[in-house]
Formats: sequence, C-alpha cells, structure tokens
Amino acid sequence: MSTVTARRGMVICAGGFEWNQELRNRYFTIPGDRRWSSTPEEANRGELLQAAMEIGANVEFMENGWWVPTMSKPMRGVSNFHEIHQVTFDVGRPHSVCVNRNGDRFVNEACGYDRFGNAMIKDQLETGKNAPCWLVFDATFRRKFPAGGLHAFAKHAR
Repeated sequence: MSTVTARRGMVICAGGFEWNQELRNRYFTIPGDRRWSSTPEEANRGELLQAAMEIGANVEFMENGWWVPTMSKPMRGVSNFHEIHQVTFDVGRPHSVCVNRNGDRFVNEACGYDRFGNAMIKDQLETGKNAPCWLVFDATFRRKFPAGGLHAFAKHAR
C-alpha cells in the first residue's frame, strides 16, 4: 500500500457511478434508472468514490455525466428484459426527430451527445416530459439507417 500526501488535495479518477442507483438518486439532477446505462452491467458502481467520501473527501461536479443517448429495446424471447443500445450516432440523421412525451422537439439532434443529454435534462426540468424521450423516424430512415438494436432494412435481391 502506498501513501500519497498533498498540501491542498488530490484528484482521484475512478470511473463513474452510473450502476449505483443510490448515488444516481443523490447526485444526478434527473437520476434515471441505472439499467439505462450504456456501460457494461455492474461496471462503474462508485466503490472508490464511496470509500473516499467515507474518510472525508469532498466531491464536486457530481451532477455531470457522460450523457450518451441510449435506446431500450425488448429482447426477443426473454420476458421482462430490455437490451440497452447506444444511439450516439443514430440521432441527428435525416428523416428523424427526437421528441418529448408532448411530441415537442427539444434539441437539434445533430449536436454532440453531451449537449443532447443536457438538452434532455433541461427539457425534463422545464416540462417534466423528457425522461425518456423518443426517436421518431420515417420509412426512409428505417430503410437507410440503424437505430439502436434495429438494423437498417436489407435490400432484397430481385
């Protein structure tokens, strides 16, 4: 075991805590469900963070996250289980729009994933209608592009 000393403090980089529902509830502005995380299941549980806080560490910026958009898709043949897919590159394509439960567009979908996530949070705080949101697309999108776990339609040979 090593001892590290510092005059004014130290920075510990130990990953996130997105698989720890208690920490999500405590620190995230909109906690969401830990199952919505795009990281491997049970990864990033915040153990080092909790150990540091137990010995008096101060923490900051805990409300921030990676905010990668994800899509929940029921898994075929398995009851009550949903696959989670990143849709970082699936939003912002032609023939699609992201909307809240009111059907209102809340973001320019072509923005970066962090801005997309922050727009979701902002809209949720303002309307209470954005956790979750929906990616709505037409037949042209469905034919040309993937969306989460949905692959683009393959062209049939004639």
